[in-house]
Amino acid sequence: MKRLIVLSIVAAGCSEIPTGEEAMPELPQEVVIFDKPIAGGAVTCKLEFAPLGIVYAEDILEELTANGGPDFHGEAQIRYAAPILGGRAAGDFVPYLDVQMAIENLETGARWEGALLPGSGLMDGWHYMADVDLDGTIGLSSAGYQAEVDMRLGEGVILHEDVLEARDGTFLGSEPIHVEGPFTLEDLASPPAEEEGSAAETEEPAPGMGYGY
Repeated sequence: MKRLIVLSIVAAGCSEIPTGEEAMPELPQEVVIFDKPIAGGAVTCKLEFAPLGIVYAEDILEELTANGGPDFHGEAQIRYAAPILGGRAAGDFVPYLDVQMAIENLETGARWEGALLPGSGLMDGWHYMADVDLDGTIGLSSAGYQAEVDMRLGEGVILHEDVLEARDGTFLGSEPIHVEGPFTLEDLASPPAEEEGSAAETEEPAPGMGYGY
């Protein structure tokens, strides 16, 4: 008998779910919520929401959604934008981060909050992820939502003397890096086309990248 551990984080202390005519759409494909440069341009953070069906096998999906379950699979693709000191190449996954995500219902102010944990797949490679039950926690909103991702160096990472000095705006700084962007239920049902020149297409190294991390 197979044992299954499914990453599904439900926010604590969510306010009462509003009743209305909105319905949770079924995502037809991965939806990019935002794709932005961070850490002085040395890193990009792309937040995507993916249909559960492209993440889990059919038997796992049936078990996961038997009693409602999550609405989609959240993924933060945090990758280097260009080569940096330390031997990291453009497109490499940035490891050892503490990544937190929040989603605010702009109609009620209710918030979903949870950690994004490292995970991997053949299609997306390494990323930070969590399953999200939007409808069952903060409810459906005709006013839309605001998604936020906060990233900082994870606990237990030991830095050498040459990088001990905090660098504001990077993962070596004392404050988390914050990225946010809006989305609506309509965006989930009919994802907008990605704009040309997105952060993921950065080719030139960021000025003064240095350690870059």
